[in-house]
Amino acid sequence: MCTRASLLAVVTLVAGLAGVAHAQPFPAKAVRVVVPFPAGGGTDILARPLAQKLNEAWGQPVYVDNRAGAGSTIGNALVAHAAPDGYTLLLMSASLSVVPAIYRNLPYDTLRDLVPISLLMHTPYVLAVHPSMPTKSVKELIRLAKAKPGQIFYGSAGAGTITHFTVELFKSMAKVDIVHVPFKGGAPSLQALMGGEVQMVMNVMPEVLPHLRAGGRMRGLGVSSAKRMEVASDLPTIAEAGVPGFESVVWFALLAPAGTPDAIIDGINGDVNRILKDPELLGYYRNLGYGPLGGTAAAAGEHLKREIARWAKVGREAGIKPVN
Repeated sequence: MCTRASLLAVVTLVAGLAGVAHAQPFPAKAVRVVVPFPAGGGTDILARPLAQKLNEAWGQPVYVDNRAGAGSTIGNALVAHAAPDGYTLLLMSASLSVVPAIYRNLPYDTLRDLVPISLLMHTPYVLAVHPSMPTKSVKELIRLAKAKPGQIFYGSAGAGTITHFTVELFKSMAKVDIVHVPFKGGAPSLQALMGGEVQMVMNVMPEVLPHLRAGGRMRGLGVSSAKRMEVASDLPTIAEAGVPGFESVVWFALLAPAGTPDAIIDGINGDVNRILKDPELLGYYRNLGYGPLGGTAAAAGEHLKREIARWAKVGREAGIKPVN
């Protein structure tokens, strides 16, 4: 028969075990990194080496889970509604700041339901056309588009993505009428370009550069950054090639569900910032056209707020109407 003393001992033991379990260092199991675009796109290309480095740092599996669709909102929502324990993270592009301007009824609130951990990398877009296009410069493309309004089709990574809004910004500044064809990610839009389904894309450099280096399947006309990129110095900036003042650089960030403990956010932030300084990894990323960012979680949060405001303004000025 259980005495009062023995019962108290059992309760004390259970409480002690619970305390030990609670004190387990993060992570104690596999971590999922959700990428809301298909494999092979710029976000995915960035995510996989980073996940491997986190795996090595943590001694736990860190795997990429591609959840594409609806302009990234499916994957974003999955993380926004996940348990706030650090085991489900979101690796997302600047499209996160554009989505609120295009979708009226999102299944999550970007600033309320997601918390930035760290900025990761940035990279420009490459404006590329199908080799059958009779245009070898940005100025020639603009002249052709003005001569044939509504007859040039461009592919994007999806409605409401940063690639969509970047081309809309280009259209507005160049005063041309070209037609949007959304796909489920950057990689499918590139396949459509190479297959002749669309005549133009503006995709991130890490997606486009391998095809440009291989030659023949597409023609690069310019980059969206303010300065030329060292890894593709033959490509002029779009600003110098025909659209003065044009600039759009995509950034990438790691985020977690809101409510994730600060200790976990700070711990992941510190590990990510150390990894971003790894010479081998940094060299790999730079060769693809990425540049490192990093920084504090607070700085990443402020950056996201500014970008949401910026792209909302671009959407209004481009006449893009939000959809349900």
